[in-house]
Amino acid sequence: MEKEEIIIRKAILHILDSSLAAPLFSDYLMDISMDASELFRSQIFHLLTDDDVKDCSFDEENSAFFKALYGFSENALTAFSRAASEEFFHLMKEHAAIPDGDLFFVTCQIQGAMYLAILKMGYRTAFVHSTSPQEQGGQYNSIKRYAGALPGAAAKPGEGVLINLLDYSLRVAEKKYEIDGKKQHYLSAMLLGCRGKLSQKARMDIVTKAVEKVNKEYFQDSFEKELQAKSVLQSEIAAEGAIVLQELPEKIYPEHPQAREKLDAALAQYNLTSEEIRPKKASTTRKLEKQFLVTDTGIEIHIPMEQYQDAASVEFISNPDGTTSVLIKNISHLSAK
Repeated sequence: MEKEEIIIRKAILHILDSSLAAPLFSDYLMDISMDASELFRSQIFHLLTDDDVKDCSFDEENSAFFKALYGFSENALTAFSRAASEEFFHLMKEHAAIPDGDLFFVTCQIQGAMYLAILKMGYRTAFVHSTSPQEQGGQYNSIKRYAGALPGAAAKPGEGVLINLLDYSLRVAEKKYEIDGKKQHYLSAMLLGCRGKLSQKARMDIVTKAVEKVNKEYFQDSFEKELQAKSVLQSEIAAEGAIVLQELPEKIYPEHPQAREKLDAALAQYNLTSEEIRPKKASTTRKLEKQFLVTDTGIEIHIPMEQYQDAASVEFISNPDGTTSVLIKNISHLSAK
């Protein structure tokens, strides 16, 4: 889908400043300017499409947030947002590591379905100009540091929730903070009461690290096996748009049962054996698009994956003395950079 398909309907802002005794509530909905609409649309689009955002589901029996949300109506946006902001604020007061921020509640329509977005935007420090008239006459212009700037429209949401008001499925972007002596998520576990699957980006990271570990253990850092494994991952994405993890060990290690078992066990630790990786953005799989080689003499070779997979373009030759030669074929033009 395109970002322009997101229709912003209503919004309200509450300010969470933990140095105060209570949130700074707004009693009125926002007049949504074109700039505000663009900011909300951009943040919501990130929540819809980013591969580091998690698909979650409410614990409907135990989630107080879900029970308050169930049957939500836009007419109740002000009251609902105030109650939810109080819960945010209560957690911030209890746990000092959770940062202050502006909390936006936005209703929107996406491809005919109604959604509620909750966007917590932390403050950034920026320099702004300062101007003042002088007693002796004239104007004095300078700059000063301003600590209350919000992220730009292009910035990813550090903390955000997008809830489908039809089926109450939700996507959550969150960060870990120091809570009770350890880094943990407060948004999904402590406030929303929801459970989430690993994000597509997290799955990709787990798989690539697991494959690297298996290669190191069974193939003594063989660059050829590393290249072959990377080629399999890229080919699956290119052909199917997804990597089916149940089939992956067999495809990477067809002739090595021990390596297959090791990779399958590594995926099972994260309950991924029956899952798939279906990235939405090219940036998630960009590292699979090229092969990077570095020789012991410091020569760096970057090979596009389609060239690596084409025997007419690149060939790796094992020499009798144990060294390896790389033959790059059919070059019609060569330039220096």
